[in-house]
Amino acid sequence: MFIVPLPSSVIQQNYARIQGVEKELQGLQLQLKLTSGPKRSALEMLRRKIEAQTDRVIAARLDSVAAQKVSAQVPVDSDQFSLEMLHRKIEAQTDRAVAARLDSVSAQKVSEVVPADIDWGTLVRQLRCGI
Repeated sequence: MFIVPLPSSVIQQNYARIQGVEKELQGLQLQLKLTSGPKRSALEMLRRKIEAQTDRVIAARLDSVAAQKVSAQVPVDSDQFSLEMLHRKIEAQTDRAVAARLDSVSAQKVSEVVPADIDWGTLVRQLRCGI
């Protein structure tokens, strides 16, 4: 085999190309480090937040399950429950009766105080003026 020596100008051109490619590679690696670092830290922060939220959800579920177990263990006194329901019904009926009676009394007082032939416009103006 016979090796032909290359001229030094070709070697220098190839060496210059290699150096140019190495510089470009270093620039690209620097850009990658600069852009991937913040992205990585942002992703890491999001991961930590997701894990913290997951822990809170798990704790809330455990609390809910514990509360359900406790409420299932407490016996419901049917007599007490029926008394409470009866009390609520009586209160509601009393409230309705009081409201109806109040409406009828206020209607009677208005009919006693205000004659049927009064001018309503004048009455409204007098009430607005405070007379």
